[in-house]
Amino acid sequence: MAYNPFNIFRRNQKAIFAVVTVFIMFTFVLSSGLGGGADFFDWLPRWLGTKSKRGEVLCTIDGTKVYDSDLSEAGRGLRYQRVLANKYMLLAANETAVRLEANVVEQLNRMSPEGRQMMERVLSQEQLLRNPQFAQFAGMFQQQVQEQIRQMALSPTARAEDKEVANYKMQSLAINTNLTQAAMSGNPDTYFWRSPNRSQTDLIDFMLWQKKADQLGIRFTTNDVKQLIEREFFGSFGARPQVDVQKYMAQSMPGFTMDACLRAVAEEFRVRTAQVAVLGSDVNGSRGGGYGGFPAFSTPHDSFEFFREQTSPTTYAVIPVSAASFVDKVPDPNTADPAVANELKALYQQYKDEEANPARETPGFKEPRKVRVEFFSVTGSEPYYTQLAAERMKLGDPVAKIGSLLTVPTFAGTPAALVAAAAPVGLPDALLETEYELRYARMHRSEVDLRWGRAGGSVFEPLGMLLDTSVVRPGNLAVAAGALAGQLAGFGNPFAATAAIGTGPIAYEIRDRAKAGVPLVLGVTPTLGAFNTLIGGEVAYRTMVPQPLPINVYKPTLMQDLLARNARELAAGDVQAFLAEVNKLSDNGRAKDKAPAQKYIDEFVARRGLKVQGNTVPRTEWNIEEDPALAPLLAAQRETLRAAANPHARVQQGYVPFGDRFFWQTNPATRTRTPANGTLAPMTYPTERAYFEDDLKTKPQFVVWRKTEDAARPRLWGGTPDGSEVFKDVVRAWKFKKARELAKAEAEKLANEIRVYDSTSEPLLTQKLRDLAFGRGEPFMVRGVAPLTAVADPTGEKGFQVDLFRMPGPNPLQPFQIRPSENLKYPTNELGEALMKGRTEPVKTVTVIADAPKDTYYVATVLKREVKTDTDYKLDVAMAESQSQMGGGSGIGEVLGRFRLQSQRNAYQSVMGLLKKEFKFVVTDEQKKKLEENEKRGLDG
Repeated sequence: MAYNPFNIFRRNQKAIFAVVTVFIMFTFVLSSGLGGGADFFDWLPRWLGTKSKRGEVLCTIDGTKVYDSDLSEAGRGLRYQRVLANKYMLLAANETAVRLEANVVEQLNRMSPEGRQMMERVLSQEQLLRNPQFAQFAGMFQQQVQEQIRQMALSPTARAEDKEVANYKMQSLAINTNLTQAAMSGNPDTYFWRSPNRSQTDLIDFMLWQKKADQLGIRFTTNDVKQLIEREFFGSFGARPQVDVQKYMAQSMPGFTMDACLRAVAEEFRVRTAQVAVLGSDVNGSRGGGYGGFPAFSTPHDSFEFFREQTSPTTYAVIPVSAASFVDKVPDPNTADPAVANELKALYQQYKDEEANPARETPGFKEPRKVRVEFFSVTGSEPYYTQLAAERMKLGDPVAKIGSLLTVPTFAGTPAALVAAAAPVGLPDALLETEYELRYARMHRSEVDLRWGRAGGSVFEPLGMLLDTSVVRPGNLAVAAGALAGQLAGFGNPFAATAAIGTGPIAYEIRDRAKAGVPLVLGVTPTLGAFNTLIGGEVAYRTMVPQPLPINVYKPTLMQDLLARNARELAAGDVQAFLAEVNKLSDNGRAKDKAPAQKYIDEFVARRGLKVQGNTVPRTEWNIEEDPALAPLLAAQRETLRAAANPHARVQQGYVPFGDRFFWQTNPATRTRTPANGTLAPMTYPTERAYFEDDLKTKPQFVVWRKTEDAARPRLWGGTPDGSEVFKDVVRAWKFKKARELAKAEAEKLANEIRVYDSTSEPLLTQKLRDLAFGRGEPFMVRGVAPLTAVADPTGEKGFQVDLFRMPGPNPLQPFQIRPSENLKYPTNELGEALMKGRTEPVKTVTVIADAPKDTYYVATVLKREVKTDTDYKLDVAMAESQSQMGGGSGIGEVLGRFRLQSQRNAYQSVMGLLKKEFKFVVTDEQKKKLEENEKRGLDG
């Protein structure tokens, strides 16, 4: 019989089936993970090598290897769990804060009048502070609000309703404060922001804290976590918000389950509890106040060293080397060479759809947007407004007494028609008397009370402090005239007459004070009937005190000032009416038919005798400032920028391109820009806020609008040097790219010349740099280079100035920042970092750095470093304490605050070092390098 392999199977089928069954059972058990942890097919590669599907080994903790997948595995890794927990808590916090704020608004009507008034004031101020322009006051405001609300909530006399609403507000502020601190710490997506989740190092630190929590026996059940969440949000995270948050989490987080989320949140609370146990109760910031809680013990010397390192300023002298000055040195491209022709065409094809932008390194060959701008200016000194103000004053209009605005007549009427229509309600003298009382009579009485009071002052006041009534005397005037005439007649010095003029008023002042003071001295002499004598002395004193000069003395000045002020008020109101009407007629520039708006403009300027100016040739965003017709606008904008760069300015602002307002609209809330479109939509200039009457005293109000606008459009490639603009632009860009290389080489050559110069004396080095800068562009200084500086605009000063006699101003300290300026229009972060890095180098150290488009290379030389001394520290600390007692701020307060934060960071790092040692944290040099690289680029890098 032939051999049949199935015979063996038939004879042993029971045994074979038994073996197969057992094998299948073992395979099922090993692959199910029932043995705990990962299954057999997951941990088997651990025995075979350090690299597997689990990724690379990152470190070792307590003898256990930590793999990349332990941290980053999708749906299971530690990062996913932390994102899950923090996202849930952030959503819960926002939902709770919104609900608490709604409770505050809903309960306002139940509060007492005083409590409601205070709470409404708080809510309105919060709304105002949402404007980025007032963001700098948010911290101070929040402290004041928290104190006011806390007092209301804890007041034993406050109504129960007031306390309830105050508690709602306090809880909302506490939640929002924690969210704000998370954003300020650089962890806006992390609710538990003291434990960042940005890199593998952060996750490893979190694992070490988990080990510490295990060691301390910190564990939370599901019910514990629910109670912790309820306490975290003051019991205001109700069932409805919980359902909404869970629904959103299920949609946005793959694999979301509430049980897994609660386990992840439990780990966050375990780590927070361990941190509080080790570092102190204020570690998480949201519940505590001040800087306590960290084991940060620093000596006064440490504080001084930090102060010196943070505030010692360095001054750089900068010589710009522009690529534009080397373009002529680059030969024109040989278009007959096919390779060069193809290079030019490729350059065009790459950037044909881009508009030119000098802030970018790359060119643009698309025809850019262009506009024509028209404008007029008003100051209130125009005849139209002065005539109208004069007619107003003739009527004795009571509105003029309080300085309010009077509606300017429309085109259907004239000033004469207005005068005829209005009935006289007073006399011009009434206006003058009111102005006289406000400006002169009250001031005179105040000066008498201040300088002649019995409690202070000396009768021997300097000439500038004398009363007007002591100066304007017939005797003084006669002496002045005689002295001046005598000097002139004898060809003497006219200024010598002032010696004779000054003695008379002083004599009158002393005599008047003596006459008025004698009855008072006698009145306080203790005699029989002293009370009657005292009353009499006071009456005599009041009658002998010089009265203010009569109104007739000031009448010409008062009339002139009143007329000018009312004219300015009329002009300011007229501008507002013009803006509203024209924007209405043009539908804010969107209307198709602009004829009504144009007609209104023409009639408006003609009736008022104003002059409309503007550029006749359409200009781009980048060359519009070169048009001479717009020079008045350019000068006004530059002056506004200089004022905004002042360190004491309410809103500080650096360089802004002149064309920005005509081509872009900026959303202040989101800080995003959109193209500005539409014509005949007037706006005030140079600021968005219209000027008031006081502003018009010193500067004109400009009103500007886009007259025409041309949209950007593509330009076709001709390919030959036929004079077409697009070909010229491509050649210019080609040459400019090569000119950048020449400029860089020239900058390096210049830097070497400076390095070999044999003197570090500031005057000599400054002169050498001035000589080297000649013919290379406008040099400038970079002042105050330090982490905390008193210089608001470090690059704003033109030229090289020796600082031998330069006195520092009392400017507040602020973080160093390179803002755009006229000297440095396109700075980069790298530029600021290079200056900061080199600030501690010796004098004459040179750094070559480029701007954003690499159009200019800056040769920056360390000219001087002013190292702070212990005397500076003592003076600044003493001043800070004095200002703090007076309720003011100080620069040293910022320094000490940073020092405390730095001490906390140092203490935290020290504790982390102890944890790593305690739990046997081991990392190789290669692993450390990879962790550092991940730290730089983040988990998503």
